[in-house]
Amino acid sequence: MEVCLDQKTTTNIQKTRGTSSFTLTIRNTDILMEEIIDNSAIQIPGSSACSSSTQYTGYYRCVWTSSNSLDDGSYTYNIVVTTITQASPLTGSFKIASPGKPLISNVIQLNASREVVYGNEGQSLTIRCTSTGGYPTPTVTWYKNSISSSNQLAFSSSGTLQSDGTYTVNLQHTFTPATSDDRKYFICRSYYPQADSAQEGSNNKSVLLYLRLKPNQPTVTQTTVVSAGSTVTVRCTTSGCRPAASISWLYQGVTYSGSTTNTPDAAIETFTVVSIYTRQVTAADNGQSIQCIVTHPALVSPAQLTRSTNLNIQLIVYDFVGQPS
Repeated sequence: MEVCLDQKTTTNIQKTRGTSSFTLTIRNTDILMEEIIDNSAIQIPGSSACSSSTQYTGYYRCVWTSSNSLDDGSYTYNIVVTTITQASPLTGSFKIASPGKPLISNVIQLNASREVVYGNEGQSLTIRCTSTGGYPTPTVTWYKNSISSSNQLAFSSSGTLQSDGTYTVNLQHTFTPATSDDRKYFICRSYYPQADSAQEGSNNKSVLLYLRLKPNQPTVTQTTVVSAGSTVTVRCTTSGCRPAASISWLYQGVTYSGSTTNTPDAAIETFTVVSIYTRQVTAADNGQSIQCIVTHPALVSPAQLTRSTNLNIQLIVYDFVGQPS
């Protein structure tokens, strides 16, 4: 059967397919299309309405509306977008419904312009993405930084058919993030790779990976040499951490807290943490070890960082007349 259409003609073509039927409605277009069903075909001669693909050589783009699903007879579609290959005659591969914007799990809204997923440096992290509303099954892909084949992390084209006639695709990617992954965008894309994304539907969702960064190995120094009876000051410093690390002190089996300041580095959003510990000392404290202990949620093995120093207490020696020598 052949039907010739001009640019302003609307024609319904009904075709029985087994026990079901569909109605194909062509509006304001004239294209050449063939849909093979039960070894028969509907052909609509035409030309200009099918434009060449800008991304995929040998593909064309055509748009029409359909009152019923051409595949399962159960879902009503408003716009059917298809990519057809250059053949004689042109044959269609139907892409019925574009997927919606993917949903990424465990996203935290920091502000109006920043959505993040938290992870810990050096600890296993799984990022999850769900695409809904696509028909047939779209391809869902994770990318890092930008959408390119070299940045592709994982993909899936295995979906679950829902009661509304569309597919849901779940995709997860598990990895151990390093500092090079910090504050990088991870992009979930739901699309049809064999067609022009602008026409076939391509929805992306980006999220910033915001890591809890391990602190650097601390340094410990005694600020000045003091004499017995005076107050000694010991300083412990660590940097490069997010959030700010916690610092405590261990001296002669007892844990102490010092006076702590956290200084942010706005450029890389990390902290330098300084703890000051003071105590009055006697001659017996000379040479005793004092330990700085750094803890942080990104530290697992080891669970803490430590650094020690020996106290340097100046001993006062009196001469035979009772004066300090």
